[in-house]
Amino acid sequence: MIYFVFIITVVFLIIFLIFFEIFQDKIRISAPLEKYPYLRKKYYLTLAESNLFKTLREAVNDDFYIFPRNRKSVDFVIIGKEYLDPLLAIELDDSSHMFEAGIPLLRINFRNSDNIHELRTLIYGKILNGNRG
Repeated sequence: MIYFVFIITVVFLIIFLIFFEIFQDKIRISAPLEKYPYLRKKYYLTLAESNLFKTLREAVNDDFYIFPRNRKSVDFVIIGKEYLDPLLAIELDDSSHMFEAGIPLLRINFRNSDNIHELRTLIYGKILNGNRG
């Protein structure tokens, strides 16, 4: 009888270890959520920035990536697809920002931000001829 109890205990222990190994990623004791000083906004971009973002996407076709709101320093950054290098910063003139990152800066007047052809010409002109820092 003692051997039977021993064998059952060993089998149970082996099954438990196998079960634990298989499901260890799913069985985690989570720490309580920490409070962070961030608040969720209803919209990521303002209406003006959202409209400009849509226009920028059309202006650069599929040649570049566009990252909006780069760490609160500029409104948009045009990024090269191959190396993910910042090529151009774009500031929508509906508020003031300081920007000194060594890449060309294009300031867009809010009233003229929906002309795709003009925007495309300005963007490609700055990227191709801009001061590379």
